[in-house]
Amino acid sequence: MNIVNEFIKQCDKEIKKKRTIYWDENTVYSIRENPADSFAGLWFRTQGCSHDRSGGCVMCDYSIGPITSGDMMIEYVKQGLSEIKNSYDTFLISPSGSMLDHKEVPAEARQKIFNLLAKTNHRSFTFETRIDTINEEVIKEAKSIFGDKLNKIFVGIESKSNFINKYCINKGITLEQITRSIEILHKYDIVPVGNILAGIPLLTYQESIDICRETIKWCSENKVKPAIFVTHVKDNTMLKKIYEMGLCDEPNLWLLIELLLQLPENINPDICWYRTYDAFNLIKAADTCPKCYHKVLDALDQYTQYKDKDILRRLDCDCRLQWKEALNKKKNNLPDRIVHTYCQLSKNIFGEEYWIKYGNAIEKMIYDDYSVEVG
Repeated sequence: MNIVNEFIKQCDKEIKKKRTIYWDENTVYSIRENPADSFAGLWFRTQGCSHDRSGGCVMCDYSIGPITSGDMMIEYVKQGLSEIKNSYDTFLISPSGSMLDHKEVPAEARQKIFNLLAKTNHRSFTFETRIDTINEEVIKEAKSIFGDKLNKIFVGIESKSNFINKYCINKGITLEQITRSIEILHKYDIVPVGNILAGIPLLTYQESIDICRETIKWCSENKVKPAIFVTHVKDNTMLKKIYEMGLCDEPNLWLLIELLLQLPENINPDICWYRTYDAFNLIKAADTCPKCYHKVLDALDQYTQYKDKDILRRLDCDCRLQWKEALNKKKNNLPDRIVHTYCQLSKNIFGEEYWIKYGNAIEKMIYDDYSVEVG
């Protein structure tokens, strides 16, 4: 399957022409410290994720920055480190996109940043990077600097389905690439932490739960630590456009809770970003109703600490029953929904002529790829 979704790439680039920019001359790094979990994160300014710049993931916008040299990146990291006084069990370093993407973070800057971190007193280090930026050379280099203190790396898997990753997310990677990359990480005794998306655009609630379960099972079989990321609607994204046009279900925390309750007892994935952490470009958070929202967030906090599903089972609200009704609602099959959504998007973004000119070819590709997916 060709992994390039040219239609989504064009749509995304068009939408992001007027995007809100977070990183600027005054905002060059961001710090989050969580002493209770002995965790700290330092994000530094770059020009942004290179996949984003070419037309990126449907739900994603971690913003871009102005031209930023490698020397500037090193200086921003130095400034951020000087503000962090405590030592933590886990320290995460991250640009806007991928730490190992040489188009975002030049190799020399990456090496110097890693060496700066290695001289600190934090007890382990981690970072996030796209699957297609991992190769043996860069992992060997990182391991030579950090040693055993580099014991996990976050990678975006989203789903084990090539079809869903291409047409619902525009991830730009295949399961085969994921498999090769995690083999490299295992070779250097690094645990891959696979980010899995709960609430994939264009899927029904039930389809999202099903593919999450399948992906978590695949992770367990391939020695990948699963981490479930909750979908929120952000500004400057394709998902915002799809959401505003009424072409997808609302993000909802009951989906996460239902998923967790359906998982086998011996599988306890991390859950991430069910809180919004004051994201600068949030349009619609995954939530419940105003009556129970904060109660649900507190319960998820407790669950992350104790991994006790009874905490989630005890949650009760009328909105949970309403969500379950939506969960059981039947819709057209997935390729039909994708074709309909793409048609509406093309008319909204490019005008009627675009779909008249390219619609048949796009539609054929969707159905052909879906046939390959389902066998």
